[in-house]
Amino acid sequence: MFFASLMFVRSCNDGYASGRHLSIDIGIRSKWTMSAELKKRGGSVAIAMERNRSTRDVTRIIFDAMNRRDLSDLEQYISDEAVFDFPGAGCIKGRKRILILFKVLFRKYPRLTFRLEDIIAEGNRTCAIWSNEGEDQKGNPYTNRGVTLVTLRDGQIVSISDYFKDTSFVESSR
Repeated sequence: MFFASLMFVRSCNDGYASGRHLSIDIGIRSKWTMSAELKKRGGSVAIAMERNRSTRDVTRIIFDAMNRRDLSDLEQYISDEAVFDFPGAGCIKGRKRILILFKVLFRKYPRLTFRLEDIIAEGNRTCAIWSNEGEDQKGNPYTNRGVTLVTLRDGQIVSISDYFKDTSFVESSR
C-alpha cells in the first residue's frame, strides 16, 4: 500500500517559494513526513524528513529527557492543556507548570536515572513500567519503582499519571 499527499508550493512575488509538507505512508507501519522550502529561485532546497512519533516513541522521549535533564526535548511534546497527576503534588495543569514541576524534581534529586522495564502501548495510550535510582539533594540514596500512564492527542501529551511503589518521599517533603 502506498499513499502520498502533497501540499502545493506557492511562489511569492519576490521570487521566493515555500512548500508545506509531503506525507507518505509506505506499508502499514512506516509514516514519514517530508517538508521542503525553496530558499531562492534557482537556489538550494532544504529538505527535512522525520518519522512521525508513535505513542511508544514519545514515552521513551519523556524518560530519555528526564535522564538527560533536558526539558527542551520534552517541551515540544507537552500540550498546553496537559495534566500531570503526580503523587504528593496532585494534578498539575498546563505545559509551563508541568515543566516547573520537572525542574523542582531535578533540584530535589540532582542525580536520578530511570530505567524503562517495559512499555505497553494501545492506541494513543502507554503504560511505562520503570525503576529509578539516584540521590536526593542531601546525598541520601533513593530508589523507586512505578508506572507512568501517558495519553497523547495529535502527537502531544495531554495526560501523564504516575504511580509509585514507594511514596515515602511525599511524606518527607511535607
